[in-house]
Amino acid sequence: MKKYSIHHGAVVGDRLSDINAAKGNGLTAIRSRFDFAQEEELAQADLVISSFEELKNVIGEKVVK
Repeated sequence: MKKYSIHHGAVVGDRLSDINAAKGNGLTAIRSRFDFAQEEELAQADLVISSFEELKNVIGEKVVK
């Protein structure tokens, strides 16, 4: 993040370690509801998506803001 001067971003993943990586680096944690999704992990994410189409919509909303 420092090397490329990234100030805003997100990590999309299907495991708790992905959520922890996002939060540990000050990024938005987006959890996918497919693959290995477990409800207790979903609850810790900033956003939860069920499809890649939803991700496209979420990213579009964040870019516009």
